[in-house]
Amino acid sequence: MKNIENAIKAEQEYVNLTLMGEQVNFMDFLSKFGYNNFKDFLNDKNDYKLKSLKWDVICQPKIDLIVTNKNIALQKPAFMYSIYTGETYAFVKTDYPYKEHLSEMGYKTIPMGYNSENGVILSFDGDLRVYIIVPNTIDVDDITFLLKMKKYFVSLGLNAVVKDNDILVDGKKVCGSGMFSINGMLNIVYQINFTDHIKEIENVCGKGEKRPGFIPTNILTPETLKDEFVSWIKF
Repeated sequence: MKNIENAIKAEQEYVNLTLMGEQVNFMDFLSKFGYNNFKDFLNDKNDYKLKSLKWDVICQPKIDLIVTNKNIALQKPAFMYSIYTGETYAFVKTDYPYKEHLSEMGYKTIPMGYNSENGVILSFDGDLRVYIIVPNTIDVDDITFLLKMKKYFVSLGLNAVVKDNDILVDGKKVCGSGMFSINGMLNIVYQINFTDHIKEIENVCGKGEKRPGFIPTNILTPETLKDEFVSWIKF
């Protein structure tokens, strides 16, 4: 039976003995607590450190980067999400030249805050938008949660794969991610499509290599995926 808490304590004991000049085998320490594979120990250790943080879980009825930036400034770990906003958001790079045109079309423009090859990312009422704010000292990035999502999607019978920093289902992009680091905190961003606006996305964003798609809500709802996300970061 694995016991990660005691295994972490054993790791510190191993370090202390090594510093005192004793010849000891680290795996002998770990095996006492159910670990025969060092990689499994590292993965569980990182999950334990992640879940040990004091998380703010914040539902944003409207996407508000002021709240996001406040948690970054205060260095407070947070999971922020939006689903039913009543808005259509257009996330753009700072130097995007057609913001006014997007506003005239009815989109609420918001700066991405991170580098993206995409000119515009659209988020509709009913999609899931996620911001995860975590200290740089925790070994996670956007791919960490993409892999967890992909595994979860597959368990539901979806034909999901990770490609670059996206998830494709049946070859169509249903989830994109990005991240940036500031003030010792990593801000990881996910856009997960649950609404069918394929034509609109292609009209605004253009037709790229990855065609847009969405997750059918009869298979998975944004609320359920949000709860799954929270289970990955909290005990």
